[in-house]
Amino acid sequence: DRLRSSIQNKTKDMKMRRSLGATLSVLCACVLAIVQHTNAFNLLSAPPRSQEHAAFNIQPLAASAKLSAARVSLRKSQSPTGVLGLSAGIYSVVDYKYSQRPDKPDSTKCACGSGMSYTKCCEEWHDRGEAVDPLILIKSRYSAFAYCLPEYIIATTQKKGPEWQSDTKAWEQELLEFSKTYGFVHDRRKLGAIIEECKYQNDNKATLLFKALMLNNKDNSGKIVELWEKSTVVREGSYWVYQKGSLQEYSGPLA
Repeated sequence: DRLRSSIQNKTKDMKMRRSLGATLSVLCACVLAIVQHTNAFNLLSAPPRSQEHAAFNIQPLAASAKLSAARVSLRKSQSPTGVLGLSAGIYSVVDYKYSQRPDKPDSTKCACGSGMSYTKCCEEWHDRGEAVDPLILIKSRYSAFAYCLPEYIIATTQKKGPEWQSDTKAWEQELLEFSKTYGFVHDRRKLGAIIEECKYQNDNKATLLFKALMLNNKDNSGKIVELWEKSTVVREGSYWVYQKGSLQEYSGPLA
């Protein structure tokens, strides 16, 4: 009798386990069907809009890292470029007449101060003639001064903004003179553009506080010129342009 009772109890346990297993299988199948139908767990389908904004509320030490990370989600330019309408990512759309870009871009550190090579940093934006986010815009404009690319400064300035000049030829010469007056690259001195703050006002407008470190080529003191500027940039289509800027403070021998 004890043996028969023990066998019956074990049989009941096995039946209960099988029943529970079947119930769990059905439940899992239902959950999977719901997930596949609603895409409820596809986190890439609808990222929060605030995610983009948070990415650029950066600290100064994260500036160079953000330049590299931004390339992960680059979007091709939607703006018409050139006579043939070619993408700026394929052919340069800006004719640089005074260019002093690095002869060895793979091994030359970018003038913007990111610490990366020119190839991995601002070269792409100079080739494209545009910038895909506020941080890249400011950094690539600094390196454009360093490499005598006044055309890039003009191309990335808002045409309806207060900084735009209708006489682009005279403007180009002014920018070129600024590039020649100051030194933006030095073998033993740390120069570049350092982004201290970047805040979005909305999806299409942001303000940045940055300092630019340069040397006055006409001054023999060797003192670094430090300019602090607060800039406003705006989105136009899939790229960003410089709207206006105001000098906050400066130190060192200005020309």
